[in-house]
Amino acid sequence: MSNSPVLSICIPTFNRLNYLRELLQTLLPQVQSKTVEVCISDNHSSDGTPEFLINLSHKYPFLRCVFNSQNIGLDKNMLAVIAMGTGKYIYPIGDDDIIPKHSLSAILAEVNKGGDVIILNGWHTNPALDKMRLHLPESLSGHYFARADEAFISLWDKMPFGSFIALRECFSKKYSHRFVGTSHAYTGAVWDALADIEKDKGLCQINCMREPTVLLRGAEKSWRKDAALITLYEIPIWFSMVMEKDVYRKIIPSIRSEYLVIQTKFNSLIQLRAVGQLNRSDVYKLGSECTPEQIQKMNMVAILPSVIAQIIVRMQSKIKAILINR
Repeated sequence: MSNSPVLSICIPTFNRLNYLRELLQTLLPQVQSKTVEVCISDNHSSDGTPEFLINLSHKYPFLRCVFNSQNIGLDKNMLAVIAMGTGKYIYPIGDDDIIPKHSLSAILAEVNKGGDVIILNGWHTNPALDKMRLHLPESLSGHYFARADEAFISLWDKMPFGSFIALRECFSKKYSHRFVGTSHAYTGAVWDALADIEKDKGLCQINCMREPTVLLRGAEKSWRKDAALITLYEIPIWFSMVMEKDVYRKIIPSIRSEYLVIQTKFNSLIQLRAVGQLNRSDVYKLGSECTPEQIQKMNMVAILPSVIAQIIVRMQSKIKAILINR
């Protein structure tokens, strides 16, 4: 009988000790058996994270930590912590999210049902963890997919923008290596793997959990300084790379087009300009997957001084608040 855990919960972290501490304070006491391990890769934090984790690992033997000697970037740190996992299933989770009390047992019950990928349900919250909206709509809650393309149509914005669990084999270097540089290498790997599983077996199994088991915190992300690069360039490239699998070839172009329409709306672009991103010198690289009209819109916003963009953003917020309070 194998001594390997059933589930490896894998947490990449960098300079977010306040959030990481809160996650672990809730998570670690829930681990009651050898069926779960918790893996953390610290990306060269300078806020006391290494010292905190070293002390904590003495108390919890199932907690395994590595400390990078330098910051290796978002993708590589995520893949590094996933590679630490020895469980049958891997659960990548953000260091700012929360697995509430008693939720881990429900997650394990879902894992024990089997499947290739499990999409967890949960609540999107504000930084204070006030619940805002459920992650999965009623149409997806408890749903099952047997085809990778049908799953992608419904779930592309739930994975990576939510919480999921996948067989460890789905994260192998065979799949993940080519996606490094998209900031979403780990999810590209899973979609690649699902395409191969369906090709080999005739179907794949993606289960959407009904019960909410995770709080998805809307906190300031460490990648915000690169938001323009990630949203306008890397994610569209990610779509193109996923599309290299035959099963996704027909469905992705329209999804990618819809995604770019949203990301190049005036409100989205002005938010980027307000924080000093979307500079004129970057527009043609960032817009390499965009239409000429979208590039023109990006150029119009890019010529605005960031201080003007900040004023517009504040005005929009005030108007929104007035309308809400009417």
